[in-house]
Amino acid sequence: MTEYEFLKAYAAGERNFPGVNLKGVNLEGAHLIGINLEGADLSRANLKKAVLFGSNLSGATLDEANMKRVDLRASNLSHATLEFTNMEGANLSGANLSETKLYHTILKKANLRDVNLVYASLFFTNMDEADIAQADFSNATLEYVEAYLVNTYKTNFNNATINQCSQFITV
Repeated sequence: MTEYEFLKAYAAGERNFPGVNLKGVNLEGAHLIGINLEGADLSRANLKKAVLFGSNLSGATLDEANMKRVDLRASNLSHATLEFTNMEGANLSGANLSETKLYHTILKKANLRDVNLVYASLFFTNMDEADIAQADFSNATLEYVEAYLVNTYKTNFNNATINQCSQFITV
């Protein structure tokens, strides 16, 4: 599906796009509130400053996507793959990222407050200056994660595996 076809369908009221191939599309600044992109391929897509509040991206592939300052509040990204994805300054508060793969992902200055990261895998992820207050990392795996000046107020790390990470320096 082309970017034009996708945006035209959304403008016409369509909200369900499960499994759609949107590889490399430019959706910078798009308002796609409540959209269903379950299992979609958004690899190398530009979602910078897009608003996807309350959306379903469970099982989606977001590898190498530009998601700087994206709004994914209260969205479902469970089982999604985000490898080499830039999410600097993203707002993910209240989102579900359970069993999500975050490999070489940039979450610097991101809002991860009250996020579900149960059984998530974070490898070589940069979380410097992120807000992870009240986030749930139980049973998650964190390896080679950078986390400088992070807000960890009431963050749950029960049964999490934490290896070779920078010391969580909290504010």
